[in-house]
Amino acid sequence: SGDKYGTKLWGFMKIVFQSNAREQLLQYLGFDPEDIERTAIEFNDDTTDGVAGLSIESKSMSKKAEAAVKHSLLVGNLEGAVECCFRTGIMADALILASCSDADLWAKTQAEFFERKEKKRPFLSIVIAVVQNQLDGKSEEFPS
Repeated sequence: SGDKYGTKLWGFMKIVFQSNAREQLLQYLGFDPEDIERTAIEFNDDTTDGVAGLSIESKSMSKKAEAAVKHSLLVGNLEGAVECCFRTGIMADALILASCSDADLWAKTQAEFFERKEKKRPFLSIVIAVVQNQLDGKSEEFPS
């Protein structure tokens, strides 16, 4: 038992000092970043179909969706985690995760959120104008 522990410890120590330690550590622990990305991006959970009409506040993720998001975050794939949140209808989580990433993912996530929700919430046209700095009065939404 002690020898097994020592072997694992030295295997881990060897990885820590490699130039690509993060990738090797994930592989050592059995996580495949490409497989996790594919799972998150293509996520489909049949159990969420029955709750599609629920509001953001009352909707919860299935264990399968939660695992896909956790694994995506573990391997540093925020885009995959955001996509999985969108596919399960958890918009608030998608926005929070995207805010932790680069400007491109943040802008893409905002655009997706606005596209999905603008028709259901007309006031979002004002929010979109504020976010996109289009308050010059030339918009159809804001007649001069």
